[in-house]
Amino acid sequence: IERFFLPLLVIVGWLNFVGTRRAAAATCVAVGQLMLMRGFLPGVVTTTSSPTGDAIDAAAAGLILIGATWAAVQALASAARRNRPATGTTTPREETAAAFINPPFLALRETLGAAWSLRIAERFDTVAAARGWPCRLRFGGLVSDGDPADTLWHRDALRAFRALLRRFVTDAWLARHGWRDAAGGLHAGQEPS
Repeated sequence: IERFFLPLLVIVGWLNFVGTRRAAAATCVAVGQLMLMRGFLPGVVTTTSSPTGDAIDAAAAGLILIGATWAAVQALASAARRNRPATGTTTPREETAAAFINPPFLALRETLGAAWSLRIAERFDTVAAARGWPCRLRFGGLVSDGDPADTLWHRDALRAFRALLRRFVTDAWLARHGWRDAAGGLHAGQEPS
């Protein structure tokens, strides 16, 4: 039974990131880890070191290095996109709750993975249903089903979302990842009233 534990940990880690932009990097790392632990996998007979075993170990280390490098490049590219000055102006139609919630939610999803992101979405959806907001937070971001002109619920939704995220991240993190104030909304460092 102990032979199932390590591969299970690798699979759970991979599943947490397979739905994000880091899927390819996570897959490289997971395959590399499984290759390194091949002697400890269920149903595999442990053998002594061999020349092919050394080559497999080198390939596994290479896959892990490729995956880690790929994830680092993606993180740096994401940071560069966030730090780029905004071009153009936004129209009132673009100033929806999704425009404020999606950037930090998607950044959190990429940082913490699927498990925590889906838990946050579940908690947000519970609050939204209880308060009658015409929106749901999905894995890809906020989806609004109501009238686009109805923005009365936006301020409360932004407060609820920020309160949920503050359990995991700081105001500085939110500001770095696209949290911006709305007309009548919150600034990154402002506490909800």
